[in-house]
Amino acid sequence: MNDEKRHDKINTIVSSIYKEAIHSLKNSNNTSYQYYIPREYNDGKKTELICEFYKINMDEILTKLKTLFPNYCVTHAVMVIGYDNKLYDITKITDTMLPMIKRASEDTYILIEVKPWK
Repeated sequence: MNDEKRHDKINTIVSSIYKEAIHSLKNSNNTSYQYYIPREYNDGKKTELICEFYKINMDEILTKLKTLFPNYCVTHAVMVIGYDNKLYDITKITDTMLPMIKRASEDTYILIEVKPWK
């Protein structure tokens, strides 16, 4: 994919996340929004691994979202289900907890949360 197409795709993703987050935050009492990153996309002609595009371009996507949401904490999380059926952000767990995680249940999200008052 050439650089122009890559930037267009990133801008489309950021715009979509922005619109969905604004709609969700305006129409609920939630102070956060979770955007699920799909593993793949099927347009009827081919299946594309979308999660790989997000992984490769995550820093740029987050940077653009942080500009659009300056009063929010914008991060990404890889959520997994533990054997206790609770969700855990694998990016924040310790090595000792890894054996308690069902890695097959891994889902990736972009999180947009109101920054706590200092």
